[in-house]
Amino acid sequence: NMPAEAPTDSSTFEGSLQELEGIVRSLEQGNLTLEESLSQYATATKHLQVCYAKLNEAQRSVNLLRGIDENGQ
Repeated sequence: NMPAEAPTDSSTFEGSLQELEGIVRSLEQGNLTLEESLSQYATATKHLQVCYAKLNEAQRSVNLLRGIDENGQ
């Protein structure tokens, strides 16, 4: 048996990324039913959206710090 992983905060980039990695491992093992696989896939897309949103926020912050506006100027 694998040790239980610590609960994650899926509202953070790191938490969502960890959840995504777990889902990918689960799907790659191929032991899930079709319904379970579809449910995991749907959950993964939500975590992926969180990751993209957090990355976009970080990019905007970096651009602001560098003095670049939304138009790249």
